[in-house]
Amino acid sequence: MSELSYYCFSTPQNNYIYVRNINSIVRVKEEEYQELLRVKKTGDIDSPVVEKYRKLGIFIDNPVKIIEHPDTETLGFQAKYLCQQLTLQVTQQCNLRCEYCAYSGLYENRVHSNRNMDFNTAKKAIDFFLSHSRDSNQITLGFYGGEPLLRFDLIKYCVEYIEGIVEGKEIMYAITTNGTLLSDEVVDFLAQHHVLLSISLDGSKKEHDLHRKFRSGKGSFDVIMENVRRLKERYPEYGKEVGFLPVVTPNARLEHILKYFATDELLKDNHVIYNTVATTGMKEELEKKEEYDERDFELVFDYEYIKMLLSLAGMLNQEKVGPLASRSIWYHKNFYERIDSHDTLSETTHHAGPCVPGVARLFVAVDGKFYPCEKVSEANPNFCIGDIKSGFDMEQMESLLNIGKMTRDECKECWNLANCTICAANMEVGTGSLNKEAKLSICGEEKLRASNYIYEIAVLSEFGYTRAWNGVSVYE
Repeated sequence: MSELSYYCFSTPQNNYIYVRNINSIVRVKEEEYQELLRVKKTGDIDSPVVEKYRKLGIFIDNPVKIIEHPDTETLGFQAKYLCQQLTLQVTQQCNLRCEYCAYSGLYENRVHSNRNMDFNTAKKAIDFFLSHSRDSNQITLGFYGGEPLLRFDLIKYCVEYIEGIVEGKEIMYAITTNGTLLSDEVVDFLAQHHVLLSISLDGSKKEHDLHRKFRSGKGSFDVIMENVRRLKERYPEYGKEVGFLPVVTPNARLEHILKYFATDELLKDNHVIYNTVATTGMKEELEKKEEYDERDFELVFDYEYIKMLLSLAGMLNQEKVGPLASRSIWYHKNFYERIDSHDTLSETTHHAGPCVPGVARLFVAVDGKFYPCEKVSEANPNFCIGDIKSGFDMEQMESLLNIGKMTRDECKECWNLANCTICAANMEVGTGSLNKEAKLSICGEEKLRASNYIYEIAVLSEFGYTRAWNGVSVYE
């Protein structure tokens, strides 16, 4: 039944199928929909509806024969010449004890430690990266922790070292910090080198101090805001470019947080990217610090999400979309464009989740070991792709790039193959394992994500979305 790889769904107005092999949403009549549901359930393809759709070119033979990532053949070349971003874990230490942090002990895979990267390891990592980014005109050097500014000495050394030896390339710098260590000396250096600065701030004092505390238990809000104020006074233009990264927990007063960033005189003009706390791999729920109604959170979130969808449908100015949902616009448009292209799958294909390990991003832990990105745990050997002594482990890189091979039979038949975004980082957070069972355990969540997007496309088309933005075709 491989040629019948489709997904059935209904809106209040119509019935649809998403057909994988032609990457299209097709509107169907009620009686045909019920028959296709029966075929899906029973596997009995001896059906006049199936035959009709074959003749119409909607049901075609499955083109997929081999599950392999298209970058596999060029992986060696890319790893040798095209590396783009190096992120150094300069320390695993932190001066805060945020309750939801990946290193807080709340999760299964990471805990705080006192380990630091030394100068020699950092230098070797930079040298390796530069030798493998010869053909990249723009490169990025990022710093990660723990709290990276605890190693400001190392950060200065790295920036000055790379600037002293690199010619003919644009170098970008990035750092995410808790904002408590932004002294005048630090700010001067960051501004001078135009470091892309992102500060973790969860909202007003009450919201922020709920989870983001010093080791003593004292909240960190007042210190951070004083540092931000001084930064903006010293460097007004640079201050406008600083981004803020609130982490929203289910027990947060979401409406208050949104209002705070929109109205605070010091912050209202800065870019804000909202993140929700990761629950996968969490040992236990975050303690509820005060009485709250979870429905309030859900209502505010859904309201912002609906505004985003209305903007896509041309029914609301995009400027009205709040920062909580604005990042979703990119994901939605990217997904919708992929559907609207109606591109068919190739004989050799792979789902789109994995980036090229070590190329798009090379994460170097404090001990000099290589990982695909900072989202996987440096404590998990399953995700190590080399080290500063031995270089890249090409076999492991190819394995992470081709995680679809673990489930090749299931992927060949899966209706969501063309839109699946599962990568090794998703698997790591879930189970820490790299095997078929681990991958299949998160397939359901990924299919739910895609099915929600597909449903939204159909609904938006019913409201004239095809006339509002490039058009997403829904076949009749």
